[in-house]
Amino acid sequence: MSTIVVNGRSYAAALYWLDRSGPAATARAARRFARPWCVHHAGQTGYAGGVDDDAPEGLPALAPALLESIDGEFWMALIAGEAPPGGKAAGESGCYALIKVRDGAVLADGDEIFTKRDTAIEAFGRARALGWELYATPGLLDAGANHNVRELDVSGLPAGPGIALRRAPFTGVRRRHMALALLLPAVLSGAAFAWLGRDTLVSWIVGPEPVAVMAPQAAEA
Repeated sequence: MSTIVVNGRSYAAALYWLDRSGPAATARAARRFARPWCVHHAGQTGYAGGVDDDAPEGLPALAPALLESIDGEFWMALIAGEAPPGGKAAGESGCYALIKVRDGAVLADGDEIFTKRDTAIEAFGRARALGWELYATPGLLDAGANHNVRELDVSGLPAGPGIALRRAPFTGVRRRHMALALLLPAVLSGAAFAWLGRDTLVSWIVGPEPVAVMAPQAAEA
């Protein structure tokens, strides 16, 4: 996962997109791809990496923000932004996102991030012959090179909680802790059963209570 600042707001980019599924399948995918953060949007789930020290909890995802802003089922958008503070390395000239959508869904690998303008424009150019509707932020493409490319206004790009990253189910729990959590109900059930049957258990351990034997009494004269 990468972070790009668009119009002064930070967004998560470079997510991996799959069809949306239930909590158990989402947890398995998050563990499999080592991407413990996710966002659900329509029929898809985007998975993002991150560690606890750099947790992206609540960070809006760029791809669904664009899906809510662009009409159409088959489009590609090139977004110029900025790297977050402290996120730009030497030799990097900015931060650029390339989002590809087909049939209204983000392609699995169609959420890309670039740190160099020329590399981003080259990637955009390689794919533009495939029939996409093309969008780009103003001033990104040189005059004469932006034929059939629509300018994209990102000033009103949404960033609500519906497109924010959340911890994927069960990924915040260590396997050892999860095993203990699964065993706990059985332990409590066993303890309750033992308490309710404690008299029978004690009787089984120590044996039956001795029966007092009465001495025979002499018959009355």
